[in-house]
This record gives sequence, structure tokens and C-alpha cells, in this order.
Amino acid sequence: IPVPRVMGTSEDSVGIQGFLTTSRGFRGVVKQRYSDFIVQEIRLDGSIVRLGSTTISDGSETKVDGVSSAASSELDADEVNQRLKRTFGDDMNVIEQLRDFASPEGSMREDDSFLLPTEEDKAKRTAMHQALKQCFPQLESDTVEVEGLKRIRIRRRDPKRKRARRDDAGSEPGNLGWVSFSLCKENMDSIEAVTTLSKYLHVPVDAFTMAGTKDRRAVTTQEVRIRRNRITPARLAALNRVLPSRMRLGNFDASVASGLRLGDLRGNRFSIILRNVSDDIAVDEIADALLQLETRGFLNYFGLQRFGSGANSTHDVGFAVLRGDFQKAVRLILEPLEVPSDEADTIQDSRQQIRDALREYLDGSVSAKQALERVTSKRAIERSILAVFALPGKQDDHHSAFLALPKNLRLMYIHSVQSYLFNLMVSKRMQIGVHDYAIRGDLVISSDVPLSEEQQGDEPESRPSHRHAIHVVTSEDEAAKRYPIHHVVLPLLGTEVKLPDHECGSLVHEILEKKALRLESFQIEGRRFPGCYRRMVAHPDSLEWEMLTYESDDQDLTETELSVALGRPPLSKPSSDSAISKRALRVHFNLGAAAYATMFLRELTKQDSGKLTQKRLHREATDEIPKQDTPSL
Repeated sequence: IPVPRVMGTSEDSVGIQGFLTTSRGFRGVVKQRYSDFIVQEIRLDGSIVRLGSTTISDGSETKVDGVSSAASSELDADEVNQRLKRTFGDDMNVIEQLRDFASPEGSMREDDSFLLPTEEDKAKRTAMHQALKQCFPQLESDTVEVEGLKRIRIRRRDPKRKRARRDDAGSEPGNLGWVSFSLCKENMDSIEAVTTLSKYLHVPVDAFTMAGTKDRRAVTTQEVRIRRNRITPARLAALNRVLPSRMRLGNFDASVASGLRLGDLRGNRFSIILRNVSDDIAVDEIADALLQLETRGFLNYFGLQRFGSGANSTHDVGFAVLRGDFQKAVRLILEPLEVPSDEADTIQDSRQQIRDALREYLDGSVSAKQALERVTSKRAIERSILAVFALPGKQDDHHSAFLALPKNLRLMYIHSVQSYLFNLMVSKRMQIGVHDYAIRGDLVISSDVPLSEEQQGDEPESRPSHRHAIHVVTSEDEAAKRYPIHHVVLPLLGTEVKLPDHECGSLVHEILEKKALRLESFQIEGRRFPGCYRRMVAHPDSLEWEMLTYESDDQDLTETELSVALGRPPLSKPSSDSAISKRALRVHFNLGAAAYATMFLRELTKQDSGKLTQKRLHREATDEIPKQDTPSL
């Protein structure tokens, strides 16, 4: 059993070791205030999810960003043109045909419908449906099959037309039956938020569908969808009167045709503030560091949040599960996180009682039933396991105890193994050298087959491996510097992936051998993990930044959608007194769905992203302890 951790996972323990850029690091405090870390989901069509109106139009809508609900969903002519070009590309024939069909005086005014060209990519069809709905509200669209090919049918909207409804969350747009809304939350994870909604609406948690989960210690906005069965926009909007002030709902839409699947997003828009920026770092140096990030990118590590916050990393549990050693897996899950001796007095009695109960169960001092009575309902994972052991004749049934955990959690342990091995390969590849182009044995995506989000491993067990798109770099390729470093991919391990034909592949084989595993071992509960690929380097998009000054660590520097919806006071103006002001860096950027903002910040500041480092920086910022030197490579 690994030694229980104090203060969670460390970067080194999960393979995070290298940097891609050569800029000088600097000190900066992350998430000192929740409003310092803002995340907005980016839909598949490229639009950003916003809170919008928090009421149904009745003349009393709440304004967000100065725009009322009546105008928030409408586009002007220029925006319509941009949206159509972004969705349909340069195919002006299709765009003009749409405009003509939508016009009461158009040449197609007598036609009942028409079909767009064949499009087999469902994500692209979804983006088209969403663009059509926003740009041409007088039209409606659905997907039909013509001679075995998927095509989008355009018709004039008819409220009397009966619409067929599909029962699965993946039904094609055009079959109404879902309500979409924006969820804006602060200091609350996505599961906690939808659990709160489920209690108010008296529906199961899995009635809500999302494209992904968002950070807890942040202000985040994402789209959520729920079946329209007795759930109306008015009913959802009414919840804003009783919901905790940490969350609000808005931008209600009762005309969507399907739920969301995990991964149904293009990425996320981040607005992040780094406080207490080092005094000895010049603005020009910060500008250079950001320019390097924009042009070269950053190492696409899986961040620490991928590996949990318990006493043992989730990838350790995953290795045990892959070997079928459920006794070890369950013990690793139950092992309580040790508390540093200098913080023991600050831990709540209830939390310490839970730790004591788990520790005493593991050493045999108390029974599973006795421990279960002392572990509160907030510790659902541990309670699920203990509840099985408390049943007659089940005290040693470790497999059943593991199966009592939610399915997505069981699969997450395997994802963590894939993530851990990916991180190790990234660090090993950096140790090999040559950081500008692919070397012999690297894996790259063929230039004519772009790496999609599906291939980046958001849900590896359900994605194809796309082996046909992978090319092993030859000596001739390396000599010609044929592939830039951002073309290099590394596998998320599974039964069908290739490994790099150099030290990275050898490292994986060595680790698997030590763990008594093979690539064929990536199976669980009859489900085979074929594996997939993920880029070694990620690039931020739409990067913007500015320097700020502030006085107090309690001072909010960003007005969030949530603060506006709640009617909080406007922000105070920054101080002009340089003697008392502190420096902050505000940075805005977009990342793909599978990339981590914490790894972007790590590359920028050259700071460890672990809890111990962040805690020390917070204490330095509040003058609890002396400041340490600026980090450097």
C-alpha cells in the first residue's frame, strides 16, 4: 500500500515534470478569490455559454452584462453573417439558399422544404442546427436519412406540426423534448449543483445532462439540459428565488431536441487573475512568457485534479482494478488523508471523526457497520463501500463493494491510469530532447486527418482508436524536420493503440511489466478500452492579458455574471497609490475540451500547481510568512 499522502497529490508523483517554454517564471497566486477563476463553456458551434436572462420574459427580466433577456439571444446582421460563415464555411450557395427560403418574397416561397448537402459528422450537424435556430428563428430543421446518407432538412416553422420525440439523450436535433438552460455557480462543483436542482425539482440526478463538469473553486457557466416532462423554463426560472446564492439559472430554451453527452463541447473560455505578482518580474518579461505560450503552446499534461484529492491517487486504484485486485483497490479508496500536525487544530471535529472511523475499520478495531454509522452522508463513496461490507456474509466481498460505486467513478479509475502513463510519456519525451519537431519513433497525426476532440480521450473507453490516422516518424522525416512538435501525439493506453518507437514506448512496457499488466489488460466489467491519442502540446486560443493593481486581498477584481444577477455592489476602483497597491495579471484564453488551465498557468509561471505550493503562496500574499524567491527553470 502506498504511503498515505498529506495535502493531496504532488506533480512529480503523477509524471508532471517538464516545461516546453524557456521564459522566466514568476510568483502569482491562483484562486485567491472565486471570481479570480472564471470558466465559460464553449459549445460545439463555437459560441460561449452565458447566464443570460434569469427570468422568463414578463417585463421584469434581470439584466446581465447590460443586456436584457429580450435582446440577449438575438443577433444583428453582422453577427448573423459571421455565425453562418463560421458554421457553413465559404459555401455561399447554401447561405444564400437559406436566406431565400426564409424570405416571404423569396423564389422558394412555394417550397415546403429543402435539404442541405450530405453531412455525416454529427457534431457538425448539431452545430448547423444550433446556427439555423439562432439565425433563422422562423425556420426549423431536423436530420433525415436519404439513400442511406444523413442530411439536414429545412422547413418553415409550424407550431401545429406534431413532432416525434426520441427517448435517448443522443437523439438528433429536430425532435423537441428537452429544456436547455445555463447554470452559473460559485464554489460548487457541477455534481453538487445538479444534485441541488434535483431535490427542488423532485427528479433523479441523472435526469440532467451536461457536456462536462467544471471546477469547484471558480465561477463557472455551462449548459445543462433536462427532459421537458413537466419541467418548463418558467419552473426552472422560479428556482432562482429559492436557490443558494452560489448558483443561478438562466438563458432558458424549451426547443432543443436532445440531451448532452460528455464531450459535447468545443472547449472552455477562461478569465483568470493571478494576484500578488512578483515585484522583480518586468511587464516585458511577462509579455514574452505569454507570447511563447501563444506561439509554442504548453505541455498538455493531465492536471492534478485528474488524480483525486484522497490519500491515494486514483491511478493507484486503477492499477489494482486492472489486475483484478479489488481488495487493494477498495483499501486504497478507504484510506483517509493524513492531516499535517500543524493543522490538526483547524480540522472540523466531524471530519476528524470520519477519518478516525475509516482508520479504525481498516485496522480491524471496528466493524463495517460501526464505521458506517460514523461516516456522514457527504462521504458517499466510502459509505457505498462500507454499506456492502455491513451486509451479512459480505464482509470480505471486495468485488461487490467496488461495484457498488457509480459506474462513471469506476471507469474514472481506469482513465486515471491512462492519464498517468500519458504524463510520464510527455516528461520522458522532453528528456529525450528536440522540442521543436518530431523525432524518429514519435507518433503524429497524418496532416490530412486532423485530431478531433473525440480522439483526445475525454471518454476513452467509448472512443475509437483511429489507428489509420497515426504515422510513426521515420529517420527521413526527422532529418527533414517534416512534422512540428504540435503534430506529435501520445497514446491513452488501450488494447488497440500504438506506442512510440523510442524510450517513451519502452518506459510504458517497463511500467506495465512491473504492474503485472499488458495492453490487453485494459478491460473492466466486460468493457474493452481500445485507447486513443492526445496531443503532447496544447495551444491557447484568443489569448488576451492586462496588468492590474489592487489594495486588498479581499477585493474582487472581476464583475462576474453571477455577481450581476445577484445585484452585488459594483467593483471598487483600483488604487492609484503605488505605495500600497499590489500587482495582478488578468489573462483570458480558450482551451480545447481536454486541456487543463492549471497546466497553462504552470507553464506561464513555472510554479508547482500542487496544494502545498498554492497554500504557501496564499500565506505569502497575506503576509503570514516571508516571500520566497521567484521560481526559475
